[in-house]
Amino acid sequence: MRANRKDMESSMKASPKNRFVAIITAALLTFSGQAGSAQDIYGGVDLSLGYTDVTDNGFPEGHSGGITGSAFAGRTFGNGFFAEGDLRLQLYDTQDFSNSSLDDSQLVALRFGRDWGTTTGEAILGYTMAHTFEGTTGRGFFAIAGTHELSPGMTVTGLLGYLDGTDGTDDDGLDGYSEMVHVSLGANYQINDRFGLWGNATYGEGIMDDDTPRDELGRVQEVALGLDYTFANPALKGYLGVSYADHYQGGEDDSAYEKWVNLGVVWTFGDTGKRGSRTRPVLPQYENWLATSASILE
Repeated sequence: MRANRKDMESSMKASPKNRFVAIITAALLTFSGQAGSAQDIYGGVDLSLGYTDVTDNGFPEGHSGGITGSAFAGRTFGNGFFAEGDLRLQLYDTQDFSNSSLDDSQLVALRFGRDWGTTTGEAILGYTMAHTFEGTTGRGFFAIAGTHELSPGMTVTGLLGYLDGTDGTDDDGLDGYSEMVHVSLGANYQINDRFGLWGNATYGEGIMDDDTPRDELGRVQEVALGLDYTFANPALKGYLGVSYADHYQGGEDDSAYEKWVNLGVVWTFGDTGKRGSRTRPVLPQYENWLATSASILE
């Protein structure tokens, strides 16, 4: 126990980013460690195989294939309050040397909110870092989000967020989207006991580049659609998802287009209720935003 405490103390001294990662990790371990005995613990694990293709102003930038793993764990408290921790990791292998899109990434986040029956509201605080052939780019983010259950089979979500920071080694971390205000809207519809449909749309606008003054327009539009299938064990779901993102750098009139296909499986535990993997407000693909804006658009 003392050794673990020393390790935690040393990581807390390192940097704000490392302190935040340590806090998230401790929260997830705490949640998962109590999952077997506490009725108010819930969460899920998502594992998927993916393929992506990127073009820059109409010219192929290559393609990548890899794996994405994500997990969340939460705990409910009195009067509808809840706290959750999120972790998302990606590992991709670029198949073309000219493709400077995402190699790997990490995302961690904390959520705090309240459930009012058919409606929930929450605040989200997190950090993400994307790695490409050209370097790394890290950003912090925060958001306010909510869900509303229109009917027993239909849930809508919304998120208003802000992405900013200068971490990384790609031109001292200044390339890539900064001061990025973004809004997301999503919906989840359970067709029957087996099949469900979900989708999300995001628009973000801010600045990018390391020029002075740093006022070059950066913009992203992202759309994702998916189909879920629930197995005989209702805690286990398979899914197929596709997404498309349009990235734009105003100063250079440069556009990049990114297409993703993911095939995966989700396992949940505890009473997730409205906090299932598809009915929680979904975090945008920040890691891909950074990888594309800090390398391909640059």
